Amino acid sequence: MVGTVGVVFLDSALLGFQLFAVQILSSFITGIILSHIINIESTPPVNKKNNKILPQSSLGIFTESINTAVLTMLPIIGTIVFFAFFSEAIISSNIIASIVSLIFPPNSAFLTNCIIRCVFELTGGLTAVIPLLKGSCFLLPGVSLICSWSGIAIHIQVTNFYIKENLPVKFYFIGKLIQSTLSTVLTVLIL
Repeated sequence: MVGTVGVVFLDSALLGFQLFAVQILSSFITGIILSHIINIESTPPVNKKNNKILPQSSLGIFTESINTAVLTMLPIIGTIVFFAFFSEAIISSNIIASIVSLIFPPNSAFLTNCIIRCVFELTGGLTAVIPLLKGSCFLLPGVSLICSWSGIAIHIQVTNFYIKENLPVKFYFIGKLIQSTLSTVLTVLIL
């Protein structure tokens, strides 16, 4: 958050730290809210996996680490690339922008494309929205909203984890909606 959003996108490590603090605060408040919504006793237990004994040699440990890292990163990278491509394909088709321009002013197609990028993928959303909002009072709340929403690419990754661990996915999405709203409101109030 500090490096990519603050330094790279906003040219300010301080803003990155402040937005990071807002994300932490909104996550904490969301956790408190969800703890009052979720009945802990009805939540299924987390799957306990057998502990795997690592190879004893240094080379075996190193090889196992690389294999684990590759198997962990492939679905993450694949999901990000897929949704970055998917959002650009939707934008390139011009279908949604054409429909929106029938209802709203002609310049709304650019805004529609920004929203599509934000919905699907975090970095693409930030890349599209920050130049659009730069210099306006909506910049920091917009960035905070995009960061807390994270994009469908991230939601798919988290959902896969939830499914593997037999956790209820609906609370994740409820939490993301609450946290996105809270982070935007807190950014307006604090920053």
